[in-house]
Amino acid sequence: MGRKEKIYNFLKDQRIFSEDMGLTTLDIANQMNLQRHNVSSDLNELCREGLLNKTNGRPVRYWAQKRNESAFSIVIGFNGSLKKSIEIAKASMIYPPNGLNTIISGPSGSGKSFLAERMYAFCIEKSIIPHEAPFTIFNCADYASNPQLLLSQLFGHVKGSFTGADADYEGIISKSNGGVLFLDEVHRLPPEGQEMLFLFIDKGYFFRLGDSVHPVYAQERIIAATSEDPQKTMLTTFLRRFPSQIMLPSLVQRPIQEKYELIKYYFQLEATHLGISLLVRSQCIVALMAHNFTGNIGGLKNTIRLVCANAFLNYLSSNKIDDLIRIYIIHLPKEIQIEYLNDSVENKPLIEMFPEDEIMFFHQSQDKLHSNLPNAYSSEIENIFNSYYDNGLTFEEIKKLFKNDIHGFIKELKHEDYPFDEKLHHELSSLKVRLELNEDISLSQDSIKILEKYFIWLKKNPVTESDIQSPKRILSANDHFFLVISKELHKIANNHEIYINDLNCLIAYCILDQYKQDKTEFTEILVICHGESTATSLVNVAIQLINYPHIHAIDMPLDHTLKQIETEILNKFNFKKDSDILLIIDMGSLKSLKDFIRSNYQAQVYSIDMASTLIVLDACKLAKYDEKKAYEIMTKITESYNIRSDYDKEKKVIVTSCLTGEGTAERLACYLKDFLDKNNIRDVEILSYGSEDDLSYILTHKDVIAIIGTVNPHFNNISSIQKEIPFIGIERLLFGDGEKLLQDLVCKKKGKMVEYEKPDQIESLDEVKQLATQFISENIDKAYKEKILTCTLQTLEDIEESLQIHISVNQTARFLIHYAFCIERLIDNAPVTECADLDDIQSKHSQLFSLVRQAIIKNLPSDITPITDAEVGYITMIFL
Repeated sequence: MGRKEKIYNFLKDQRIFSEDMGLTTLDIANQMNLQRHNVSSDLNELCREGLLNKTNGRPVRYWAQKRNESAFSIVIGFNGSLKKSIEIAKASMIYPPNGLNTIISGPSGSGKSFLAERMYAFCIEKSIIPHEAPFTIFNCADYASNPQLLLSQLFGHVKGSFTGADADYEGIISKSNGGVLFLDEVHRLPPEGQEMLFLFIDKGYFFRLGDSVHPVYAQERIIAATSEDPQKTMLTTFLRRFPSQIMLPSLVQRPIQEKYELIKYYFQLEATHLGISLLVRSQCIVALMAHNFTGNIGGLKNTIRLVCANAFLNYLSSNKIDDLIRIYIIHLPKEIQIEYLNDSVENKPLIEMFPEDEIMFFHQSQDKLHSNLPNAYSSEIENIFNSYYDNGLTFEEIKKLFKNDIHGFIKELKHEDYPFDEKLHHELSSLKVRLELNEDISLSQDSIKILEKYFIWLKKNPVTESDIQSPKRILSANDHFFLVISKELHKIANNHEIYINDLNCLIAYCILDQYKQDKTEFTEILVICHGESTATSLVNVAIQLINYPHIHAIDMPLDHTLKQIETEILNKFNFKKDSDILLIIDMGSLKSLKDFIRSNYQAQVYSIDMASTLIVLDACKLAKYDEKKAYEIMTKITESYNIRSDYDKEKKVIVTSCLTGEGTAERLACYLKDFLDKNNIRDVEILSYGSEDDLSYILTHKDVIAIIGTVNPHFNNISSIQKEIPFIGIERLLFGDGEKLLQDLVCKKKGKMVEYEKPDQIESLDEVKQLATQFISENIDKAYKEKILTCTLQTLEDIEESLQIHISVNQTARFLIHYAFCIERLIDNAPVTECADLDDIQSKHSQLFSLVRQAIIKNLPSDITPITDAEVGYITMIFL
């Protein structure tokens, strides 16, 4: 397999199928241990072939083009050990006119329920049944101790047919009409039930309990599953009604490669479920592959869930904030650890399968985190809770994990559009008042809205008695709030003829507990960043992943002043006196807002001067999960990320100019960060500025070692700051010996505030034009590319002819890059930073300014916004 194919398969295996999950060239190179330039070349070729997509902005992120998956293609082994089984399954569903009833046998945990679900999906995919056709799951084992109740649930009953039958009930078979009925653990169906069922299969009708006169007609496909030998546990006459029989292998009978794919699949599932990427040591994968799981695939799945749960708990309580959950051999169950260490020789072939020391599983957002099959979801939640309880997790650990487990389900409920139930709304609103009064808490109105939807969901999807290890027994001993809620919810459920079990009370408890607020104040997190939507984007990611309600965003467009931002803060927020506020900003000049907020709200305000996705996420985690205050969050994050305090000037800073346009600034920042990472330089920060005030603040408060851009910022007040800071032209960095220069600046003494360049760093004018043109082509919109390049090159030629001088290669490179992005800004109507030296340029260099302006006006297309004097001023400065 070639390198390009390996890269494509890597993105597919990691399920990187959306822009928000896209990876950069550096991410992929590091993960696959490949050279960055080779990866970049292959990625671009894959994009041209239509196999990958990429972002337009910087840094460029790549993701795989998602191909249409069939119902069975997501089944691991569909082309391997399960190929014959799937062929039988397809034939059974598609056989005219109503398919063939199928019985699936295999050891517990071998994937029988999953295969049944895929068979239903296949029917939908092939339009064999309507899209809205039901898929009903009925586990015969749930009622095995009460045969009469089992038959009543399956076939329905009429009022008065037995003690407790207070109303007619249509039964599971009626509810499945037109769709697929899945009977799990069918060997637990009593002989009389088997006879009643094969009457329905033969005749197409059945009788409800208590009614032998009125037949009920239905038409549906039936899939049954058993972990026993059907020939020994089922009536022969019953088995004859199931002409399609599928036998699934145990996990130990599956090829080793399929077991590896299953392990990867479940780790990926947990990464998505937790909302945090996982970094798994290869020893863990080997140990799991070598172990013989008694529960087959189900046992493997539960083990991986428990491994990730333990690592997640460590992550939450760790002193070191990280953007990854790291999973080591110590997170595995003891018996698997011991087995791995004792069988080192036997494991050698498996170890050789993994040249990498660790495997990354990236989290990804999903519209639907849980199955749209309510009964399947309830069963899954029961299994999750039981696995936590059986493995001896404490109450607090179960509570933390379970809240995270149902987060996706709650998210689904929020988006459901159910009809308004006035009686239910009134009762739950009254419950809110009572809880707030008696429990001394505050509940948001959202909690009641979601609880209303949950009750309606329960009404539409009635549940059965749960097999769960009584959460009431576990939780009531530790949490008074759960006991109170459980009693109240049972009363409300009875009023609406809704049956709820302990599992439902646990979910409702988590819904209310998630929105429960102590009367003490939460830490308010305020994110303020330069740009049209930078802060909003950071906050939206945090809300989506952490769901912390006390985080807010203020965006600061480049043409806004601090005064405007202060006014927006006052209009937007009503922080109480003594509020605890954490301010996260992206530039030092915004630090004055800390004092402004403190004085106007009389609040406790602390700030972090380094806004990024990871820092915002970590701040939310500390505030929500650890209930840390602003000062504690600031301290922990500044220590973990090695961010300086207000007076700490030890960290060196490279400043990049925003004057060349957003595209160039991002490209430049990306290059610098790559260089610093590659050379393991951790004590250098990259900042950008957009005005004289920003630069003055940065130079005053930070240890700046260089300024990089297209225009030397000859701001008037720089000389008064008594600093010697070199300016480096962008062409030196991109086309010359930029890496060596940066290394010198970081490790040695700084130069002076002069053009830090050598006349011979680029060999010829033709070479610089070619390099600059290539750089521009890679960084601007394709729709504008030809227009911008033509205009830029012609304008340069006219300026050179008008000046009648030789323009240096450095000036040529800077002009081409700067002016190309200038035209892009004009096309997009983007703002231009005020040129502080414009008056001096127009008075002292009026002829040069006029010639530059004339050349620009002559070549600028008529459909583009006229250029401003400020922009002409910056371009003039390139030739000074």
